[in-house]
Amino acid sequence: LEKMLPLCILLLLPAASAFAFSAGSLPVHTRGARHTSTAAGVPALFAQFQLPKFNLPNFGVGAKKEAGNEILKQKLLDMCAAARQGIDGTGPATQEEFDGIIEELIAKNPTVDPAESSLMTGRWQMKWTSEKEILFCVEKGFFGLPCTDVYQTIDVIAGTLGNVIEFSDEGFLKVDSNYKNQKGSRFEFKFQSCALKWKFLQVPLPPVGEGWGEQVYLDESLRIQRDSRGDTLVAARV
Repeated sequence: LEKMLPLCILLLLPAASAFAFSAGSLPVHTRGARHTSTAAGVPALFAQFQLPKFNLPNFGVGAKKEAGNEILKQKLLDMCAAARQGIDGTGPATQEEFDGIIEELIAKNPTVDPAESSLMTGRWQMKWTSEKEILFCVEKGFFGLPCTDVYQTIDVIAGTLGNVIEFSDEGFLKVDSNYKNQKGSRFEFKFQSCALKWKFLQVPLPPVGEGWGEQVYLDESLRIQRDSRGDTLVAARV
């Protein structure tokens, strides 16, 4: 054992040197010397065992932002319902209140380049619009047939956009158009076909119309669009 002790010391010296303290970090006691406080050496001791600092992601930020958007979206949808999809304008809410909610959502739009996003693909039910022709159909119906639904179908990959107004007794007004030149938040469209059905009678109509739409807000469940005519659409995925 006595022969092995020097060897053990030599093996432990490199490890010990890794935890060596600088001169004066810890007190040295000599015979007859006044006792020295160890307080000065404590910080140096703890400094040897400092854990590294990590920049951890703040997982709460995204959740709070998403929750904030959901609250605003629900307020907007409630306003749309109270306004009867735009028949009563902005309904009980003032124009400033209605526009304010929309602007808040636009400022928090979570989708980059929304017109190019695959999130655009799907069926979107109209919740509110300022387009007078659509509102006329929603309010008045079509020759005795009440309006039952208004929606758009979009396929970004296929480049198609369909506008449908449905009436009772399987009546409808359908306008199919292309969906092209998507860049950033804007796309262009041109009517390709149009058809009108009233009860048993279905007739084609000339597809006259083109323009652009701009997605000012888009997420998994809500779209807000402004177009070349100056109209605004609020639509929810169905």
